[in-house]
Amino acid sequence: MWDAQIDTMDGGRVRQVRILSGDKMVSYAEIVERWRSDGAFRAFFIGILADAPYGAYLWETPTITRLTSTRAFEFVLVDSPALARLNPDPVAFASHFEATNSGHSSNKLLQDKLEKFGVVPGEEVSGYGKILDQVYDQLFAELHEATDKIFTCL
Repeated sequence: MWDAQIDTMDGGRVRQVRILSGDKMVSYAEIVERWRSDGAFRAFFIGILADAPYGAYLWETPTITRLTSTRAFEFVLVDSPALARLNPDPVAFASHFEATNSGHSSNKLLQDKLEKFGVVPGEEVSGYGKILDQVYDQLFAELHEATDKIFTCL
């Protein structure tokens, strides 16, 4: 039912992707709704991202508003070797993973992984960056298994 039209540009560094249902382009509004409600579609979509031939990439879509949400959905993946060489910064998005009043992380999936490595919210940990590297590697390896948790929160 779903298909991806993938055009390669700039010597293979850029992949432009359009999603089709049959021979019809799918709108942004429908894509977002499918992310929320259709596990099979989420698996298909994440498969496109996971199959990209890049060590790291930028994912870009045109600006979209409610008025333009009926336009055909498209995005590009841009190869980013520089991004692949960066070390994760555990502070950059820390506010998104802070413990709530109940002591639980606002991002349960990441918190579960951190706890497996012995990291407790709010605790200073020696080698935290190395632990995050391992956690991110494990999360990436489990990407296909986590498809239902990734897009349903949109």
